[in-house]
Amino acid sequence: MESCLKFQVEGMSCEKCEERIERKLTSLGSVDIVEASSKSGIVRVYGHDLERADFEDAIESLGYEVKISD
Repeated sequence: MESCLKFQVEGMSCEKCEERIERKLTSLGSVDIVEASSKSGIVRVYGHDLERADFEDAIESLGYEVKISD
């Protein structure tokens, strides 16, 4: 069953930021789709067997801060 993780990300301010995050998270296993929006500051990850901590770590490794996730 596909699941969705949602993250509020601080510091994502442009399309290049969206592309960096989408590329990084897509490279992690079990990901079908990543949607990042600099306007809302929301990143959504769709896939199977997703581990929230892995995605938080990947986002933060790019220099962004995960404020809220649910």
